[in-house]
Amino acid sequence: EAQTLILVQSQSVPQDFVRSIVSDGIEDRLRTIGQQVTSRTNLEMITREYRLSEDMGYPPDIDGMVEAIRKKVKIDVSKGGTGRGTSAFTISFRGKDPKKVMQVTNALASNFISQNLEIRESQVLGTSSFLADELESVRKRLLAKEEDLKGYRERYMGGLPDQLNANLAMLQRLQSQADQLSKNLGDAENRKILVQQT
Repeated sequence: EAQTLILVQSQSVPQDFVRSIVSDGIEDRLRTIGQQVTSRTNLEMITREYRLSEDMGYPPDIDGMVEAIRKKVKIDVSKGGTGRGTSAFTISFRGKDPKKVMQVTNALASNFISQNLEIRESQVLGTSSFLADELESVRKRLLAKEEDLKGYRERYMGGLPDQLNANLAMLQRLQSQADQLSKNLGDAENRKILVQQT
C-alpha cells in the first residue's frame, strides 16, 4: 500500500478584507474532486499509462479493471484540530507491484490536486466575471445619479443647503445696497424740495 498526505490550506488573506470565493464546504469539494479522480476516464488513463493488467490480479476487461482499481483507492478526510474543518486528507492505493502502487498513488494525488486547481480557477474566473459585470452596472448607476444631481443643482441654483452662507452674504450685501439707495433717494427728495422752495 502506498499513501500520500495532502494538506488543505485556507486562504491567506483575512476574511475581513476578502471574502472566500469558494462557497462549498471543504468536505463537499473533496468529495466532488474524489469522484472526479476516481472517475472511469481518469482510472482508464492511469490503467493505460502504468500498464496495469490482469497479471497483476485485475480482470481482463477494462470495465472490470477500472472497478477493481477503484475499490483499491481509498480517500480519507481528516479533521483539523483548530475547529475550522478539514485540514488534510490521504489518498492510498493497494496492489501487488510496489513500484506501480507508488506510481498510481502519485498519479491519483496529482490528478486530485490538478482537479482542485481547475475547479478553483473556474470559480475565480466566474467570480471575476461577475464582479466586472457588477462594477460596470454600478458605474452606470453612478453616472446616472451624477447626471440627476447635476440637473437638480441647475434647477435649484442658489437654493441648495451648501449655498446658504453665500446666499446670506449676498442678501446682506443687497440689503446694504438697498439701504444706501434708500438714503440716496431720501437725499435726492430733500434736494428737490429745497430747489422747489427757492
